[in-house]
Amino acid sequence: IFVQPSILKSIYRGLNHSLDIVPVRIAEYYKQNDLVIIKVPRFKNPIWSRVINRSNFFRLHLDIIGSKVWELIDGKRTIEEIANLLLDESKDKDEIILQLNHFLKLLFNKNLISLSVKNFE
Repeated sequence: IFVQPSILKSIYRGLNHSLDIVPVRIAEYYKQNDLVIIKVPRFKNPIWSRVINRSNFFRLHLDIIGSKVWELIDGKRTIEEIANLLLDESKDKDEIILQLNHFLKLLFNKNLISLSVKNFE
């Protein structure tokens, strides 16, 4: 179930641990040396790239952890499921969820991912 972005934005801002939200990749990306590079639109209107004679995209290079998170964002996994897959002995689950939420908020605010609410049937 996809929710209107304005409603979802307010839901996401209001929850510290919004574990039932499912992030969905919407930006183009590619991999280079096992790291993800996201193509981020430079202009909302592509005509500006022709006027200024610059590429309409810039590249956002993710580190190894960001790349792993990006690949786990498949439109099916919830934030909690992604956090569980990232868990290791060095950090507790609450810390992972906190960092993951922060990273996902950054991606969401840059329109690189969308968010949906998991459909419990």
